[in-house]
Amino acid sequence: MGERSEQWLREMNAEQAEVQAAIADQMTEARDQRTDIVPAVPQLDTYEQAREWIEERAAHYPSRNEFFASREYRDAYPRIQELTEQYEQELSTEAEQAMREAGIKSGDDVVYVPPGALPGQEVSGRVFLRKGVPYVRLSTPVADGRKTTRWHRGFQRVEDAVPETQTYQQRNQDRILRVARAES
Repeated sequence: MGERSEQWLREMNAEQAEVQAAIADQMTEARDQRTDIVPAVPQLDTYEQAREWIEERAAHYPSRNEFFASREYRDAYPRIQELTEQYEQELSTEAEQAMREAGIKSGDDVVYVPPGALPGQEVSGRVFLRKGVPYVRLSTPVADGRKTTRWHRGFQRVEDAVPETQTYQQRNQDRILRVARAES
């Protein structure tokens, strides 16, 4: 390449860099102008209030991600984070108490039979803690594909669980045998 073409390439690269910098400046100005008009962050006292505020404010943006990238959310984030940590701590404490009352600890195998379930439709798995909140890692994924679910009081230790409900025929046979024994 000649000296002239190298000079021309340097000028084009410098010009292209200037154009890119100008575009970046315009985008930053537009974003700042849009967030300057946004109202101030309200006083958030509870986790639920913070969630409601996020839902309400995110509706004013083209997407939730744009809201999360906004100055408005950035200003509110420290308080939201504090409320989230408080909520998780309360949830953890409540769950710990409920597990203690149920006699369940992390690592126990548990089973849950949903109301109205047919025989064999129970949900089973092993309890584990995530940020102090008990979850159950399911033995088999449930219908919606989840492999974990939050533990609740309906789950019982496998050793304490009532045996699977009898079939209709087994119940009738047992009833007939009881009646026959009572008559004899």
